[in-house]
Amino acid sequence: MKMKSTILLLSLLGSGCLAILNAQTQADSPEAMQQRVAAKVQRVYEGARKLAESGRDPSVIGQMMREKVKPLLDTGNIAEADQELDRVLTQLQQEGNTKAPPANAAAAAHQRVAAKIEHVVQIMQEWAESGRDPSEIGRAMEENVKPLLESGKFVEAEPALDRVLEQLGVAGKSTAPPDNAAGNVPEEMRNKLSHNLGSYFLLFREKVLQELRVTTEQKEKLDQHLRELLPEASQVLEKSKAEREKYNQKTHAEMAAVLKDILNEGQRTRLHQLELQKDGLFGPAWNMQELQVTDEQRQQFIAPTQDAQTKTMALMEAIRKGANPDDIRPKALQLRLGLEVKLEALLTDAQKEKWKEMLGKPVDLSVLFDGVPSR
Repeated sequence: MKMKSTILLLSLLGSGCLAILNAQTQADSPEAMQQRVAAKVQRVYEGARKLAESGRDPSVIGQMMREKVKPLLDTGNIAEADQELDRVLTQLQQEGNTKAPPANAAAAAHQRVAAKIEHVVQIMQEWAESGRDPSEIGRAMEENVKPLLESGKFVEAEPALDRVLEQLGVAGKSTAPPDNAAGNVPEEMRNKLSHNLGSYFLLFREKVLQELRVTTEQKEKLDQHLRELLPEASQVLEKSKAEREKYNQKTHAEMAAVLKDILNEGQRTRLHQLELQKDGLFGPAWNMQELQVTDEQRQQFIAPTQDAQTKTMALMEAIRKGANPDDIRPKALQLRLGLEVKLEALLTDAQKEKWKEMLGKPVDLSVLFDGVPSR
């Protein structure tokens, strides 16, 4: 149980640190430093998780992140946090070089199962935050995994967890669909790309294409482009959150030329509005740049963002304890909408007017998120 609690703490700290970094940019720190620190936080989280899976104790790493790194990020001391993260990574390397303690098959399986459970919880949280329905995964955990855990059958529970991870597309297998004709990319894959790789892939959701009123010829060209992207995108799906965000930013920039040849000016404008509606003020940094959000405002964004994250984690904990995901999803969406209201209240009157103009006509949430019923 101690090992499982440590892994959960590391998961919370990792996502918490990244949320803080997404909400702030220091005036005296280059953007490169912020990106570097975010990457290091992700490396620590992934390294500590692998450490636990191998049977080693990551509690020292968790303590360093909790006592040394998080306070610096909370107060906006990015440069100092960067240096402290280097020390954490050095300690992580030393911990990784130590010999794993001997363990029998059951004990080793217990440690691996604990890490995999937290991995499932983390991704279910991401689904719920985006409005995607995690109830299918919840049922699989409730029916196939929980009974084995309650009876202490950790060795048998591990393959059941592997099957759940396969459903989530993170079990190390390729998630690319067969190389069929253009237009045959399943909607499930389109939704998965949009959820995990960012707003750029929002364009390929069927409901978004309908909102843009694309012609048959335009849709064929977009589907062909999606097929060209799938091999690399499918590999990126299995990488860390930091790598996925980096890929999203790269493809977002590259897409401008492609869209100029396929969509008309009105469609491109509307697509950008939909991307902003999906991302909100806590989306990618380029959204804030376009709105000219100040460093002081970014600092003010931190507290409500952290509060929303804490409440979201509580909802995911409720799912883990057996709550119905269908009951939790509306609450997660309400948290997101509430956060948007709080962040918008921190804008100036001129920025509020600009933001309203940037968003355009509000669209039904079912257009932007998977598993959300139409209103």
